[in-house]
Amino acid sequence: MATSFSQWLNQKSWRKTSFAVISASVIASTLTVILKQGGGFEYFDLGTYDKLIRLRLAEKEDNRILTVLITEDDIQAEGKWPISDATLAKSLNNLSQHNPYGIGIDLYRDLPVEPGAEKLKNIFSVSNNISAVCKLESQNQPAVSPPSTIAMDLVGFADIVIDGDGVVRRNLFYVDPQESRCPTPYSLGLQMALSYLMAEGIEPEITEDGLLKLGKTTLKPLNQTIGAYQNIDANGYQIMIDYRRGDKPTPTVTLNEVLQGNVSPELITNKIIFMGVSAPSLKDTFYTPFSRQGEDVVLMPGVTLHSYMASQILTSAIDGQPLIWSWQEWQEILWIYFWGLIGSCSILFLSRPLVMILGQGVAIVIIVGSAVIISFWGGWIPIISPLFAFFGGAIALVSYNAYQAKQEQLTIQKQVADQEKSIAMLQMLLENRSQITDAPSIINYEQGSLIVNRYEIVKALGKGSFGSTYLSRDLQRPGKPYCVVKRLTPSSKEPKFLKIVQRLFRTEAKILEKVGTHEKIPQLLAYIEENNEFFLIQEYIEGKTIMREIREKGKYREKDVLILIEEIMSILTFIQEYNLIHRDIKPDNIIRRNTNNSIVLIDFGAVKQISRKSDQKTVIIGNEGYAAPEQLAGQPCLGSDIYATGMLAIHCLTGNFPNKLPRDDKTGEIIWNSQEYVSRPTASIIKKMTRYHFSDRYQNAEEVMKDLRKFRQKIRNKETNN
Repeated sequence: MATSFSQWLNQKSWRKTSFAVISASVIASTLTVILKQGGGFEYFDLGTYDKLIRLRLAEKEDNRILTVLITEDDIQAEGKWPISDATLAKSLNNLSQHNPYGIGIDLYRDLPVEPGAEKLKNIFSVSNNISAVCKLESQNQPAVSPPSTIAMDLVGFADIVIDGDGVVRRNLFYVDPQESRCPTPYSLGLQMALSYLMAEGIEPEITEDGLLKLGKTTLKPLNQTIGAYQNIDANGYQIMIDYRRGDKPTPTVTLNEVLQGNVSPELITNKIIFMGVSAPSLKDTFYTPFSRQGEDVVLMPGVTLHSYMASQILTSAIDGQPLIWSWQEWQEILWIYFWGLIGSCSILFLSRPLVMILGQGVAIVIIVGSAVIISFWGGWIPIISPLFAFFGGAIALVSYNAYQAKQEQLTIQKQVADQEKSIAMLQMLLENRSQITDAPSIINYEQGSLIVNRYEIVKALGKGSFGSTYLSRDLQRPGKPYCVVKRLTPSSKEPKFLKIVQRLFRTEAKILEKVGTHEKIPQLLAYIEENNEFFLIQEYIEGKTIMREIREKGKYREKDVLILIEEIMSILTFIQEYNLIHRDIKPDNIIRRNTNNSIVLIDFGAVKQISRKSDQKTVIIGNEGYAAPEQLAGQPCLGSDIYATGMLAIHCLTGNFPNKLPRDDKTGEIIWNSQEYVSRPTASIIKKMTRYHFSDRYQNAEEVMKDLRKFRQKIRNKETNN
């Protein structure tokens, strides 16, 4: 990635690329923020929040609280529902004799349930540590009154806040006092927690900000946008329930055990006690983050939830356990935009598929891992929205690149068409030699000479009627690196001729600038016009040509030829996306790079084909022996380069130049005794590449690659079976 970043900084188009990356990330991130603020991720983020809760190591039961559950067996023993006031009174007497700090009854007792109603009223009227519940009034349901004889400061409401997906995650413990049959502002959980705290000498305080302070903690209420929530009803005083104790927050006993006196006094003395139903038939149960346990759905009794709420308040007030917190909205938005940018950058700098997948996997681990680690400290940061922004940024840049590639493809196609027109016009001028004046005087460049006062010639690499090619040093770049300077000298100083050559040269340079982005094609460094001469400055590839390899080691092995074909096809797949044809694939134009042993295809374009020969009426494109028949006829196609590659393969296998091999008089195809050099599948591929008629050949490089992959897979399967 560091190498990719360095190369990107050195590119002239980095400003354009930066704009594309930033634009893609901003678009993806802004869309993510809009969806988030509209609640588009709330359902999924709440689901991941529940998973984070379940990942925590469950703490031990809170021994400061005892929960008395009225089970199905207890109801069967009673013989009816609701249980009688007499049974409830007996259970309260049995618990009270062991001096608990408080007893909270999560049962409505606005009406008497005989027998024993009078006895229960007396207990409520004289007790100062027994609390009962009422129900708050809502739009859909009326309020339910508390027992008539209980002191109002001992009453707590039983209402529980349920999220839109049916799960309980919030602890509503205070509401503004209201005039109704349930006027208490305190929840049952808060009432019981205060009973314990005040007995321990911890008095509630109100801070300067109007917040409730209990012992070591200040209870800061939720806002409408905490965590994944967007525009929730945050009225009253709410905090997130901290389910640190799993699905069993306190010790539990049954009503029957209390009635029989079988409960250890240690569970009661100086503790707070909640009593309520757990029988499924009464449906006083709720979904929590722990409800999904494999294929089973486990609901939590309402009384257990009240116990949980009281336990959380005690843990925060006495032990200093922080409440669940989240980032402010602007911090979450920055987090989203950050990952949108990283998503776009992952496409820009991680160009190799495997590296890209690995990098994106690391990003996912960081996003999810950060949320998991922070959750252990009580933090709640988003997961889904940054993931959405990350992949959105990646997809946005991929889409942009695809659009740009399509536009570039159309541009290059137009440039190629213009190039063909220019070549045709030059061809016409060459045919009518009377319209062409004498060639201009040519400056001779020798070793040590400077081209355009910058490129020092090291040695000449080649010379032809169109000009020369030199190995040079760039004196203006650090380290004076090698480069290749291709010099084009027009064969006429006729203005009309020069104008066409100039247009062709510029088009050529633009095409080379695009194809030079491929790692196996020399990069175009510059193109210069000076004194009716034209110079292309290209990357120097240090290595051996395939021709030199053939001369040094002789014939190639089948395996090496297949690798060579595949590498050339990977290059042709790239240039054929632009409908480009190399037209001169031969051993001299393929170099094996010294640094990584990969091949590089050089000598692109048609500039080299502009020449004037007295014995030549047309512009010959391609090299005899490698050029396809249709190419020699002046009508090359994509299959022409495939033909040349097939001929190159035959040359490497046989050691003979293709034009030295005999041809079949009927088919016009090369006769090379394939069975002597390669296996039947390889021979079949090469033969299809070199069919005389282009319609019988592979139509593009991707088709060749497809057959090569099938052949390799057959070999792997055969090796596996053996």
